[in-house]
Amino acid sequence: MTTLRETARDILIFSPPAVAVAEVSMLLRSVTGYSRWQRQDSESRASSFRALVERTIDEAESVKSKRRALELLSMCDPACESIAEAYFAWFLHAFNAHPWKTQVEILADGSLFVADFCFPDQKVLVEIEGFTKLGAERKEIGRNLDALMQRSNLLSAQGWNVIHVPAQQIFVDPIALYTHLRQVAAGIFAMRPPQKWLLRT
Repeated sequence: MTTLRETARDILIFSPPAVAVAEVSMLLRSVTGYSRWQRQDSESRASSFRALVERTIDEAESVKSKRRALELLSMCDPACESIAEAYFAWFLHAFNAHPWKTQVEILADGSLFVADFCFPDQKVLVEIEGFTKLGAERKEIGRNLDALMQRSNLLSAQGWNVIHVPAQQIFVDPIALYTHLRQVAAGIFAMRPPQKWLLRT
């Protein structure tokens, strides 16, 4: 019977990079019961399970496979709260983004908001928008859109550049997304070409 750490290893060795980072991020989150409200304890549990996966990777025969799996594992982020966010974390690595933080609490006009991705040095916040946030019914979508706009306005008033990224765009056309983000928030990316090996499907 395959263990969860063996499953993680196999995904990291054999799956396309985007899939590997996203799925193992979600696996880490599930296995460790990750919660942003208990971040320190969650990070400790994630670190322990990550170490188990690293030891399991070390059992692989191929040096190349080990190197690939360990590098991809280092990109996995259990703080991501959805598969779309985990794919976006892969996207940021693939396109050489500057350092960022996930699930960051920001106080604006007396209200506490949690940003999906925060680039503190560039004052940029990226929100990944999908069905889980907007809802499925028309009235619910309308209410949530109004709340998102109000939130964005409050954060913008504090000097943040708030960017909303449709989840679907991450899956369908990352190159187009990169082109768009370079237009609206060029400072979040280093001036280097994308890492081609991470873009392989």
